[in-house]
Amino acid sequence: MPPVSAVVHRDPTPVLYVRADGGPAGAPAAFARLEATLGGPKGRRFLGWFRDGEYRACVVRRDGEPAGLLEEDTIPGGAYARARHEGPAHRIHETFGALLAAHMPDRTRPSLEDYRRHDEVWALLPVATDRAR
Repeated sequence: MPPVSAVVHRDPTPVLYVRADGGPAGAPAAFARLEATLGGPKGRRFLGWFRDGEYRACVVRRDGEPAGLLEEDTIPGGAYARARHEGPAHRIHETFGALLAAHMPDRTRPSLEDYRRHDEVWALLPVATDRAR
């Protein structure tokens, strides 16, 4: 059964990040490097950023927090189709496939993985409009 999706509006989000070697396949190693640089994941909000084959392991930047050894950017705000991913993280592409089948993507912005807890991940597809296909 395809995941249930809704369109949500996100504000621009400043992040610190590590680029993954090898695109999405390098995500686990990139998150491990990010967490090691931060001194652990406790109390932090993590996002996966994917666009044009590039994957970034991101953490929401806290006010006044220096970048240090990490790169920095801002995730664009706007409309995103969102669905909760069910299953192992390495199969999140299936949830994005369902979102792509239902919504017109905005390819100028990255797709996002929103890691709420170790067992709760949301797929967010930037959409051109609030209307489904």
